[in-house]
Amino acid sequence: MMSSKVVSSDLMEQASSKPMLKPTKIVKDFKKYYGLDISQKKMMHGSLACRYGKNGNQGIYPLAFAVVNSENEENWSWFLQKSSKIVTPQGRTITFISVTTAVFPQSPHAFCYHHLKQNILLKYRSSLGGAVMRDFLKTPPKENWAAAHFPSPKYSEMCSNVAESFNAWIVDQRFLPIYQMLDGIRAKIMEMNAQRRRVAEGWKTFLCLEMETIMQDLLEYGRHWDVGRSNIDRYAPEENEEMLINPSLTKKPPGRPRVKRIKSSGERTRPIACSRCETLGHHNRKTCTAEI
Repeated sequence: MMSSKVVSSDLMEQASSKPMLKPTKIVKDFKKYYGLDISQKKMMHGSLACRYGKNGNQGIYPLAFAVVNSENEENWSWFLQKSSKIVTPQGRTITFISVTTAVFPQSPHAFCYHHLKQNILLKYRSSLGGAVMRDFLKTPPKENWAAAHFPSPKYSEMCSNVAESFNAWIVDQRFLPIYQMLDGIRAKIMEMNAQRRRVAEGWKTFLCLEMETIMQDLLEYGRHWDVGRSNIDRYAPEENEEMLINPSLTKKPPGRPRVKRIKSSGERTRPIACSRCETLGHHNRKTCTAEI
């Protein structure tokens, strides 16, 4: 009978000799050679916590990642405390969505609409109606879910598209053992940074290529505006009475112009009373054909 130490030593030997060996292959090998059933969940128990943003060229840039035993408030607080050393010295205001307020108490926090809806469905499964919604929305503070009461301006991206893109980017590494997964992610980040550096060396613009394109489009869009100071640090377009706006070019459609309007779907014509035959219908005295 094999002890746990023998199994763990064999696992470590296979992981070190074959870094890209997947857990499913290890389970099959133990079943084939030793007749042991190893739970893959025990081998890969844990969750990958990541923190990423966007660089100057609007590309994904991972800042930190770690493996924790589960997704709970304690682990997320630990991860945010470690990663706060990256953004706290910069003094930038960051808006968080559906996360604990203990690590960044000065930053505005918003509730995710999707999670808010799921909590309502979970708490009030058999209840419907506006009264239930009003009672539920009295519990969370208004500044966490109502845009009118949010203390900070919202800009940039208010969605999780970056998270979905990152998960798709590491889809091959997610099914590896923990050490190989972390090392595989590190290698992908190194290759990505090296490739981006080679591409950036060919740029001739002052800004990053993506932001330079956006700036040129905005300059072209507003180059006819007359801008004036509206506040100490704000500017706004001014009205120019000399600017003439020409009517848009139109083209006469072919055929005789329509006289009667097109009736809506389900619309019916109101019947009228004929003064000749004194019946209700869709004709008048002039067009009446009834025999008198």
